[in-house]
Amino acid sequence: DLFRPIIQPGCNVSHFILRIFNRWGQMVWMSYSPYEGWDGTFQGVPQEIGDYMYMIELTAGTKGKQTFRKGDVTLVR
Repeated sequence: DLFRPIIQPGCNVSHFILRIFNRWGQMVWMSYSPYEGWDGTFQGVPQEIGDYMYMIELTAGTKGKQTFRKGDVTLVR
């Protein structure tokens, strides 16, 4: 499974950054594509089960609305 946003078909995304951080604040994953997702690894090594913080920045839609979201995702295996 992958953690990534669900982008509605036809939605124009002109700017996108998704970052994932571990509990120590170390960035373990980053992508500039809304179609890529985090698979729970860091440099090819499966990460510990637990909570990770995510931050998403994007500009999307016909009006180019800028959006910033952050939250937690729980990694389970």
